[in-house]
Amino acid sequence: MLARLDAAHTDTVAPLARLLPAREQVGASGVRPLRLDRHGLVLRLETADSHRDLRLPFAAPATHPGDAVRGIHALLAGATARPRRRRLPTRS
Repeated sequence: MLARLDAAHTDTVAPLARLLPAREQVGASGVRPLRLDRHGLVLRLETADSHRDLRLPFAAPATHPGDAVRGIHALLAGATARPRRRRLPTRS
């Protein structure tokens, strides 16, 4: 699921960064999904010389893959409801 999100849905990943605190995005040049577990999605914010990994938590822990899919959809709904800031690029 995570590999597909990274490879096929890069246009979906960047808006998720809107859910992260603006101060965490300072200096970031890109965003990638890094890890998915029952508690949420971890995004890696890449900078010129390092990276930061930040979790976007699900509203409730996932107990099966369908819960994780619903959790990601809820995160995306929250991201698209927020005003746009500078959009971080995803990897090419």
